[in-house]
Amino acid sequence: MTVSPFRLFALPVLSFPSCGSAMALAALFLPGTAMAQTIPPASTPAGIPATALPTPLGFFNHHTIGSPSADTRGTEPDTSRTPSSHPIIPLQPGTAGPNPTPHLEDTLALPRLQAVILQPAGHTGSRTAQQPISSEGLKLSHAPGLYRVILPYIGHPLTFQKMHELTGAIAIFFRQHDRAFISITVPPQRVHGGVLHIDVSEYRLDRITVHGNRWTPAWQVRQASNLTPNQTMALTALQTDLDWLNLNPFRTADLIYRPGSHPGSTDVDINVTDRFPVYGYAAMNNQADRSLGRLNWYTGASWGNAFGLGQILTYQFNRTFMNRFDNHTGSWTIPLLGHNALQIFGNYALSHPTSNTPGLINRGLSGQISLRWLHMFDHIALGRDAGLDGMIQLGFDWKNTHSDQFYHAHTITLSKAATAQFVVGYTGSIQDPWGQTQINNQFFYGPGGLMKNDTRRAYESIFPLSSPNYVYDRLMLTRTQNLPYGFSSTTKVTFQRASKNLLYSEQLMIGGMGNARGYFANTSFGSNGNAVSEEVFTPALSLLQLAHLPTPGQPDSNKLGIFWDWADNRQVHHVGTGARAATLASVGADLTGSLNQHINVTFDAGIRLRRIHTTELANRRGTFCDFQIVGGF
Repeated sequence: MTVSPFRLFALPVLSFPSCGSAMALAALFLPGTAMAQTIPPASTPAGIPATALPTPLGFFNHHTIGSPSADTRGTEPDTSRTPSSHPIIPLQPGTAGPNPTPHLEDTLALPRLQAVILQPAGHTGSRTAQQPISSEGLKLSHAPGLYRVILPYIGHPLTFQKMHELTGAIAIFFRQHDRAFISITVPPQRVHGGVLHIDVSEYRLDRITVHGNRWTPAWQVRQASNLTPNQTMALTALQTDLDWLNLNPFRTADLIYRPGSHPGSTDVDINVTDRFPVYGYAAMNNQADRSLGRLNWYTGASWGNAFGLGQILTYQFNRTFMNRFDNHTGSWTIPLLGHNALQIFGNYALSHPTSNTPGLINRGLSGQISLRWLHMFDHIALGRDAGLDGMIQLGFDWKNTHSDQFYHAHTITLSKAATAQFVVGYTGSIQDPWGQTQINNQFFYGPGGLMKNDTRRAYESIFPLSSPNYVYDRLMLTRTQNLPYGFSSTTKVTFQRASKNLLYSEQLMIGGMGNARGYFANTSFGSNGNAVSEEVFTPALSLLQLAHLPTPGQPDSNKLGIFWDWADNRQVHHVGTGARAATLASVGADLTGSLNQHINVTFDAGIRLRRIHTTELANRRGTFCDFQIVGGF
């Protein structure tokens, strides 16, 4: 029995929206809280819709049996020249379309469908051990699910309409399982014993073009995209390629797919919106330690195409207004092939904290050099409406700390300690229809003994009962939830557990903008700690327009929020005679906004709900305000 070719395409023309995330920026810019937090990415180009994958379209075509246009590749031996008991399906002319023409819908193609053989296009598949469904030669990681799609058709008569439904169901299954660029074809064939052969053909990438790039060379965009001609295209891999391409905050890209110039091919256009790859900024806040002076300023710059190789080089200088703290921070990110990157960062800081004892002089010096290898793994679909993205990282930290005290030019204490620790981490996010959950988990191991001052005695000269050969883990979760009427909520959870008392550089600090607003920055330190924050935000609004004030150029955009913060930390081994734990709690309101594309402002006012013993000011209730202003060009 001969069946005419029957094809169902899943080749959409679409654009994937870029997926920017805080995780991406955090991986590429300066580590820590002292960096500029508002480097604006390039805007997404207008006119490129973010569309979901459409339902595949089916095209039913008729070919005359035995005509030159009939595709007989991969068919069973031709027995049409000899008398046969197999009935021949009469072919009737009809126009091509997504469904069989009405007069063929109920035409019987097979009296009884006994088995289906899925085969790569151009190859002849064979039935496996008389199974009703065979798929040798295809990489089907979800074969049981596909079998459940096909089994309802087995053992029943097969009309042309049912054939259309069968091939459509197979194509939809592939699309739902990461393989949207695919065609399902019933090739011309002589059917024996009710066994139907179905071709599965994946489209391959043909031409890769780049448009809209003003400051970024086209070769850099192609290299960063990880796309290569002749590759097959899985949706998760394509989404990961786009995420990797958009890690550089100086550009935004979308991938637009179109049918290729020859059958079985797809062209991709990388549409880029980029900006001048140098960003300078200056900022001011009140987030420095009280012993150094609360008011703090910093300035820095980022070069987004360092050395013409797409690398990111950043430097930042930080100083308090009392000139008691200087900090130099640098970061160098080197993209590698295959969604990998190498990051080198470090800092050098000099501090002169105030002392309550007349004539006593404190001086601290610290430095750090760190190395990270970053790898972005493929997007993982969690059902139809959710997905997991992220990076894993491996690295090493070297830190050196000097802490000295002098009294009338005489040295009282001279403390030195070095830290050498290995790091394994994951940063990523889970997206779902209601919002996003960001995950940042870092595991540290400091074996001790790798350097001269990496010893128990050196550690205890800095912090009591601390020692090397420790492990600790810090987990941070941030849940952003969409609410009705444009409102949103943000929930933050921080958790740290250590095996021993740690040096100050590894302890969890609470108080200030990061957590427990209403308390001074660095109100308390702890080797173990927890923090929870819940905040509800209004929709974005323009305060200047509400006040009927002129807004030349881009109007301001602001969000108002109300929050509740709670934080607790303690040492693994109790130190001193005071309380074992410090617990902070506050409620308040904040404002986060941008005056224009160059100036960003953050302000909060927190009311302290708990008193703690660490400082005189923290030991009473009251209100404290945090602020930060960042200007960049």
